[in-house]
Amino acid sequence: QRLGFRQRLGFRQRLGFRQRLGFRQRLGFRQRLGFRQRLGFWSRRQRRGIGRRASPRSRRRRVTPLSVEVQQRTLSNGLKVAVTPLPHLHTVTIVAGVRVGARHESARDNGISHFLEHMLFRGTAQHPTAHAFNLAVEELGGTLQAATRADFTTYDLTLPPEHAPQGIALLSEIFQHPALLHPELEKRIVREEILEGLDEDGRDIDPDDLAHRALFGTHPLGFKIAGTEANLARFDDAALRAWHARHYVARNMALGIAGAITPELLSPTLESCFGGLRPGERQVAAPLSKAMRGPRLSHVDAPGSQTDVRLVMPGVGEGHPLLDATELLARVLDDGMSTRLFRTVVEDLGLAYETFGGFDAYEDVGVFEVGASVEHGKTASLVRTVLDLLVGLRDGPIEAREFEKARTRALFDLRASVDRDAQLAELLVFQSLFDRPLGVTDLVRRIESVRPEDLSEAARATVRADHLQVVAVGTLSEGLERETRRMLHAFR
Repeated sequence: QRLGFRQRLGFRQRLGFRQRLGFRQRLGFRQRLGFRQRLGFWSRRQRRGIGRRASPRSRRRRVTPLSVEVQQRTLSNGLKVAVTPLPHLHTVTIVAGVRVGARHESARDNGISHFLEHMLFRGTAQHPTAHAFNLAVEELGGTLQAATRADFTTYDLTLPPEHAPQGIALLSEIFQHPALLHPELEKRIVREEILEGLDEDGRDIDPDDLAHRALFGTHPLGFKIAGTEANLARFDDAALRAWHARHYVARNMALGIAGAITPELLSPTLESCFGGLRPGERQVAAPLSKAMRGPRLSHVDAPGSQTDVRLVMPGVGEGHPLLDATELLARVLDDGMSTRLFRTVVEDLGLAYETFGGFDAYEDVGVFEVGASVEHGKTASLVRTVLDLLVGLRDGPIEAREFEKARTRALFDLRASVDRDAQLAELLVFQSLFDRPLGVTDLVRRIESVRPEDLSEAARATVRADHLQVVAVGTLSEGLERETRRMLHAFR
């Protein structure tokens, strides 16, 4: 979080960090920031740390049992705006979301969404330098961050409520009048970000990037969000402006605003500031026909004191009937120090200092994963242990107590979002971009309706040998590698 202006959420990335809010902060355990998938978590790889300094009609609806409401508006150009007043807070967060990310790119332009996100902080017509623009934001008391994900990009501005209209005006500048100055300088910065995932020979050694490539192959979901050095060198002003003109349009964007504001007072500001965006067209991501076939081990020999291991499988996507059950299934596996994964891998066997598991969903597919960093000689033992845990989820019962705990924690995360304007604003943007019901009420209802047998069905659909990809980045002896491959081939 360098000096608070660049939210480098790392890179399992789908982003390398994950301190998991509140349950395991023990010496820097991964923090699940953000709000993806209704249960309140962004995956690490999806949120690549990226943050550079870092007459409408209204529809009201109830969104939580706490009497918080969402007002949805559509501006004259088609831009969706969702506003939630939270008068008990002392901040406002304005999030602008764009349906653009690595999934919308080709192999040749991979990384341009992320590079453009950086370039939009290089000044605007009214604030012609990066310094002038950042100064204008910070003089309002605000903090502006951004993040490029696989399937969309967000710009988050948090500031005092009394400065919300000025903040909206500033945020709109980077979408309508970006200066895009000094691309060669910004390329140096992005190149440093790309190098974080490479070794001294230029090989990819980021286990999370490699895991997604193993799972999705040449499909854009397997691309690195930051792209490659070769692509970065090619991007010029014409390419950036063409990408901006295509994707940064009203029908391909959404705004989410949450905090101590009065929605009616913001309406004229929203129309005057964002109403000038071109309507444009909504962008459609490349569909995924199928994931790569497993079980398969991908090993990258890399020096270091530990081997990074990832076990990943494709899961269901947004809108699937088993989506909520799969998310609760992931919580049964790993959502706290009492759950199966941490208890077995860390406390009972001492295989790792920490471990993590989770599930993330895109529109048409999800990713169910488990990961840890271990001493090289423990790699096969870790893989065997995790496979046993996965089989236990699939073939064994889900105990009533662990099911209720998982559901209770999921519901708490959802209801607690009304005390977190940034989370709620990001949720509203995600829901608007992907045509999901707005707010928290529908999510609460759906989680409450999940049954233990639904988790068992989700486990049978997910935990399959032909789905499994294992990635190991580190030093494996020939014997350990053979043992791990035999284990995978025997996995049923």
